[in-house]
Amino acid sequence: MIQIRNVKQQEYSTSQQEIKSNNTKLIFNLIRDHMPISRVELSKLCSLSVSSVSNLVDDLLKKQWIIETELVAASPRGRKSILLEVNNKFGCVATVELLGRSFICTIYDICLKKIIGTRIRNTDYGANAIAETIRGLLRSAKLPLNTLMGIHLIFPGVVDSVSGSLLFSQFFSVEDSLDRHLVISLARQFPQNTHIMISTNGSIIAFQSFLANKWAARLPLLSINIDEAIFAGVVLSSNDNKKNFCFPVEIGHSVVDYHGKLCRCGNHGCAETLLNTLSLFRNLNEKAGMDLEYSEHFGSDCNVESIKKIALALEAENKKVISVLEEYAHILCSVLRSTVDLLSIRSIRIGGDIALLGEKFLTTLKNCFSTYFHPLNNADQVQIELYVSDYEDVRKAATIMCLDDIFSK
Repeated sequence: MIQIRNVKQQEYSTSQQEIKSNNTKLIFNLIRDHMPISRVELSKLCSLSVSSVSNLVDDLLKKQWIIETELVAASPRGRKSILLEVNNKFGCVATVELLGRSFICTIYDICLKKIIGTRIRNTDYGANAIAETIRGLLRSAKLPLNTLMGIHLIFPGVVDSVSGSLLFSQFFSVEDSLDRHLVISLARQFPQNTHIMISTNGSIIAFQSFLANKWAARLPLLSINIDEAIFAGVVLSSNDNKKNFCFPVEIGHSVVDYHGKLCRCGNHGCAETLLNTLSLFRNLNEKAGMDLEYSEHFGSDCNVESIKKIALALEAENKKVISVLEEYAHILCSVLRSTVDLLSIRSIRIGGDIALLGEKFLTTLKNCFSTYFHPLNNADQVQIELYVSDYEDVRKAATIMCLDDIFSK
């Protein structure tokens, strides 16, 4: 009898602790998303009583996860409001962008303020080099190692969704000695409670373009970046529209011409081999007589300058350039159409260097899509926009993804 009663009491206690833990995370995430915010406003958002919210807030204040701030009253006799904010000294996140023979490491605090960053060139992409760079940045910023909550690796290629292993990338050759088990190798360099994750450029770019909300994106949203390679991601909503899900889609490796050029994925005629900016530069030099300079290296300045030259030629209504871009738009639309049908896409954002071609290219793309391609969910309902993003915004999006992952556990 006593043993049974003790077990029931223990189960009840554990259940109560779990509820409190879940509610604490809920309150913290609401403060993080809506700060500065009052206890009363929190109560309305989470459907808990003000007294329950106050108890949870007091617990967070004791742990120093959050801080109180005062809002000055509107009149001298008015009462000051006590608002809640996340304590930006509570922790930080490191983002690591893997590039061609280099990586960019940036540290952000929990409130998304950039603390410090650096770019390391001519590296072998080893976990040792990345770990030492992160530790060096923390020392420079006078941050203890235990404030590092998470590390988010950004990989411009294909990742195994189960193991997190790096499979291949357009930008990494055999000579680059890329550690395919980088996540595991890096985890060994940091304390066990440091959250380490990896995402492809496509999923982060999709999430960032969704966060930007510069135009009313209807979900599902397809975000595709086109420059030296193609990255794409999709944002879906749950059935109750209370939660969004973001995941990469390998549009770049859809086979368009099986007699075409060999792609690094092993197939011939992938969309990436036909639609990346390097292919566009070659076609314009050959068919339109342009003299565009370009580099195979990801993020090269000369490639951006060449895109700007193409945009000027479009504005000048160069017929040969227009002809090449119409052919390019037709291939791109054929790739977009299959994804639109598969996932019932309602909004498409096209970013990367290709977005610098501007409104004339967008008009060509929209006309091509509506004339030759008819998605099952009606082409007129699919919004297509160009979107020029800032790399700093992409890193912040990666930080938000990491924090969301940490505080959802």
